[in-house]
Amino acid sequence: MSTAIRSAAGALLALPLILSLSVPATAAPPEKDQMSGSSASGWGTAYGELADLPGNVHFVSVDAQEFDGEEKVSGQLRSWACEDGAANPLIEEGVCGEPVGFYDLQAADVDLTMGKRMSSATVTGTFTVVDFYDGCPDYPEPEEGCEQGPPLGSVDLAMEFAAVSKVSTQRTTDSFRDPETGFSYRYMATHRLREAAVTGTLEDIALVDTLGTLGTFKTRTMVKE
Repeated sequence: MSTAIRSAAGALLALPLILSLSVPATAAPPEKDQMSGSSASGWGTAYGELADLPGNVHFVSVDAQEFDGEEKVSGQLRSWACEDGAANPLIEEGVCGEPVGFYDLQAADVDLTMGKRMSSATVTGTFTVVDFYDGCPDYPEPEEGCEQGPPLGSVDLAMEFAAVSKVSTQRTTDSFRDPETGFSYRYMATHRLREAAVTGTLEDIALVDTLGTLGTFKTRTMVKE
């Protein structure tokens, strides 16, 4: 995948795993909380028309997480109406004009499978499509306070991930003291990631210009007086 698409994908719809410290101010220290799990994130472009949505070029992203016996899968979709033969609007900004839609993909009936040792993953199923800025007059830069609209329909999406790189590890530590309660908070996280090759379809349209990652994460939060 080209550097331009990597940059555009990150700017538009990057879906990194974000884990933040969240401890009630009234918690009675000392406390400890730990969490660990697996993740898969993928991006791709589909060229063609979808039954329920405008446009003929669609950039889709999916973020899947598996932790503490739970699964969470979500996505986003951005669409353009392009002339035949137009370049990918993620590479040549403005070549297709403004996007004709920006949507939230909410898992309706989705299967998630994670391979061992960050080797592979699959995400398949049906997502409900919701307009991010329904009724907002200044799309794609809506006024503050705009709310998501009602469901517009659904799409079938499939992504298959296969690891293609070595594992990289990132460790994060953060701490602070609440002057009002006197409690001290310490947050530690370890993220391990691998780049992944992604194949898949949006409805019956093959995804191209794809990019993906596979990963694991462990976090630990401590609170003390």
